[in-house]
Amino acid sequence: MTGPALVVVTGIDGSGKTTQANMLAERLRERGLDARCEHAFGPNARLTRALKDRVAPRFHDAEDELAREGRTTSGRNRLLGLVFLARGIWGVWTAVLANARADVLVLDRYLYDDLARVGWRYGYDGPSMLRLIGLVPAPDLTVRLDAPAEVVWEREADGRTTLAEHAEKGRWYDAILDAVAERREVVTVDTHENDVAAAHERIVELVDERALGGSRAAVARGR
Repeated sequence: MTGPALVVVTGIDGSGKTTQANMLAERLRERGLDARCEHAFGPNARLTRALKDRVAPRFHDAEDELAREGRTTSGRNRLLGLVFLARGIWGVWTAVLANARADVLVLDRYLYDDLARVGWRYGYDGPSMLRLIGLVPAPDLTVRLDAPAEVVWEREADGRTTLAEHAEKGRWYDAILDAVAERREVVTVDTHENDVAAAHERIVELVDERALGGSRAAVARGR
């Protein structure tokens, strides 16, 4: 394998993606690996973060209002779903290319998350759009973080979604990731039954078993 070992951490908002992705990268760096963590929106560069912090809240407010009025699944508004998919493809490639010399790249979200979003918000048939995953680098390991709807909703509760909306979004994640699992291995880690530390240890075990063998990271690990 050339390039970094690619580890994807995916799951609904509130499942613990960012926490676990950052913990994993830090753990691997402690071993002496060049391990990097990126949000698949794009590299965590200052300009990217600034644009996201300034624009995203206003956009999501408008999107929420349109969705509750039933206006995101038809007409021109529905085309925004395609923008999210294009952004998802761009984000994965940008992160991978920007970190091509790393030993391990941990992605906090992936195109799977965008497929779930466009199904949930814009009425696209997410599972039927899985052919798009062939347009981005395939992960060496996909870790799906999961927990009951009421648990992830309480963790994420910022007034943006109701519990019912969050549960519906979770069903889209289930549909997408179950369909992905028919093509690629997806390993689920329950972040409700396991606390943060226990979930982290399980993810580290999975990375050791399934992502590092035969990669540049495995060579680096032996330094």
